[in-house]
Amino acid sequence: MSDTKNTTSADTGTTPEDKTSSKKSSRFPNSKTPITMVLFYTNICITIGLVLTAIVSPTLDYQAAFALAAKDNAAIANGEYWRLLTAFFINTPLVLFINMYSLNAIARAVEKFYSGWLFLGTYLTGGIMSILASYWLTDAMSFGAGGAIAAVFGLFFGFIQRYKNISQLIMPGIREELFKVIGINVIFILLSVTWSWPIDVWMIIAGFFTGWAIFVIREFVRSTQVWKNLSKAFEKQ
Repeated sequence: MSDTKNTTSADTGTTPEDKTSSKKSSRFPNSKTPITMVLFYTNICITIGLVLTAIVSPTLDYQAAFALAAKDNAAIANGEYWRLLTAFFINTPLVLFINMYSLNAIARAVEKFYSGWLFLGTYLTGGIMSILASYWLTDAMSFGAGGAIAAVFGLFFGFIQRYKNISQLIMPGIREELFKVIGINVIFILLSVTWSWPIDVWMIIAGFFTGWAIFVIREFVRSTQVWKNLSKAFEKQ
């Protein structure tokens, strides 16, 4: 491996070290995408916390620790509605790796392109709708961020399909990255079915179509005269 000389590029004003460090720092969520960063590390910290709880607790095993915040139909029916929110912030270690890889690959681009509030709203709405779908369609205990992340995918999938040329100009290679992540998740789902892993596919499906529906609604609102009039009114102010 050759040494890197400390020279400055005439056209960019940056050193090779700067470029290398920027590439390294871009692999994970950072302050440029604060919502993605918070969601990324929140999922990790909660999962680690539950695993440590199961390790140190004399009364709770691994499954019981995760059941404290998971989607439990009987518990929700008895008024524990907070599980509709907490259930998509916990992941088993293997699923956590796949979910956070997927979140990191796409969510940063979505947050940069759309407003942070739309991105966060899509994530939370998709997560809640995925848990509700699981509640209505299966009695099994479920949890995981897959539905919320699928909603972000649905939102962005709608955009790159609607604006193919623009998306390639603004974010080169993003279509390929999106389909690569979708392919990894499809393979994982097929393996889960083959090996009887406890994966709730309904959460993924509900989350994806929730995100896609948010995109469709947003495009409809933006295309109406009401939206145009509101935009003009805000511009005058």
